[in-house]
Amino acid sequence: LLALLGGCASRPPDDTARLHALFERHWEARVRTEPEWATYRGEHASGDRWLDNSPEGVAERDAIAREALAEARAIDPARLSATDRVSREVFIAYREAEVALQAHEGWRSRTLRSLWGYQTRLADLMRAVPVDTPAQVEQLLARLAAYPKSVDQEIARLRRGLAAGWGSPRPVLDRALAQIEGQIASPAPLREPFGR
Repeated sequence: LLALLGGCASRPPDDTARLHALFERHWEARVRTEPEWATYRGEHASGDRWLDNSPEGVAERDAIAREALAEARAIDPARLSATDRVSREVFIAYREAEVALQAHEGWRSRTLRSLWGYQTRLADLMRAVPVDTPAQVEQLLARLAAYPKSVDQEIARLRRGLAAGWGSPRPVLDRALAQIEGQIASPAPLREPFGR
């Protein structure tokens, strides 16, 4: 009887369970490694940090995407419900796009953009960060203290891109500079959470 029960216990999970477990692990990995993304989605465990754009941080996120893609492809879609098949295909499409861009570090270093550029990240996040409890305010203060390191990483990444011959076009950079100058002239968005 124990041998039979042991055989049942060691049966591999079905494809639906594997897919859902993959989605859960991937979500948790993104919450851990992409703190701003997590904040916008109501996940605040990493709300005291910024995205790690050091070469090691980028390599970690790249590995997560490659591993998730391989795992999703290994799940047999024929054994999934129609909804789970679509979810798997969408997940694979997003991971394929991420993995395809990994070969183009120069392109990925072009983070000064007119929309959602690095230069507006702090001001944009200040509108979304929760400050309803003392613990959340402490998280925000820790995140603000960590911001200079994030800026240094971003400058290093931009320099690596420039060294490889990649940079944003002049009109985009002109708009990015105007956005920075606007934040300096009127830093109200940076103070916004403290008014709440």
